[in-house]
Amino acid sequence: AYLAGLVGALRDYHAALGADADVLPLAMPLNLRRGGEAAAGNHFGAALLPAPLALDDVRERIASLRALVLAARADPATALPALAAPVLARLPAAVRDRLAEAASAPDVQASNVAGSPVPLWFAGRRVLATHAFGPLPGVALMATLQSYAGRCHVGITYDPAAIAQPRTFAEALESGFGAVLALGDGGAITRPVLGRGGRAKAAA
Repeated sequence: AYLAGLVGALRDYHAALGADADVLPLAMPLNLRRGGEAAAGNHFGAALLPAPLALDDVRERIASLRALVLAARADPATALPALAAPVLARLPAAVRDRLAEAASAPDVQASNVAGSPVPLWFAGRRVLATHAFGPLPGVALMATLQSYAGRCHVGITYDPAAIAQPRTFAEALESGFGAVLALGDGGAITRPVLGRGGRAKAAA
């Protein structure tokens, strides 16, 4: 549902600009835990998905993205970046930079972080919301969803050269996630807030 909302927003933004795009390269980390790993440490891989911008129907978009994610999780190659990390860390910086330049970079990266399921307090005040803003690791847009006390908050960092019309993009975020929430039990998205330096945030 999260990816479908994000892909819907990107679809609507491209449509508003009159740009035709059927597929957009989207990268995301995937949890690869199978139940037998140690409790400590990360066990994730990296997947590059052909995000289906051409799908107008929200249900079809969700089903398509679900199939893509499940196929990526089952692919042994998804775990290769994590397995290669210890080796790459020992390479000279110049070699790592060359390898990074040679690799094809996606346009968008999406991630999600599980937050506290119950309300938190800080200095005697209740925390109302949390937004996670990820870095731009060589991509045009980084979206991070963080759950908190029954709500999902999405923080987006983007390159202003890539998202040249931020207000149009904010409207696309509202329509993209709104279409997904309309399938549920009445949930709603707050109007996206634009920040400085290529940042936006919304809650659902």
